Amino acid sequence: MGQTCGALGDRMEAPHNRYLQQFTVMESLVNTFSKTPRVHEQNFWENMGNFGKD
Repeated sequence: MGQTCGALGDRMEAPHNRYLQQFTVMESLVNTFSKTPRVHEQNFWENMGNFGKD
């Protein structure tokens, strides 16, 4: 049983490392986007306020 668990652990190490790497990148992107000003949202609502005033 010990050899089986060891072999499984060895096989799972690469996917686990890939998962951690991908999760870290995703987390970094989310943090970057959440710090970015929401200029597009502001412009959208300003434009909606002017809709039909032409």
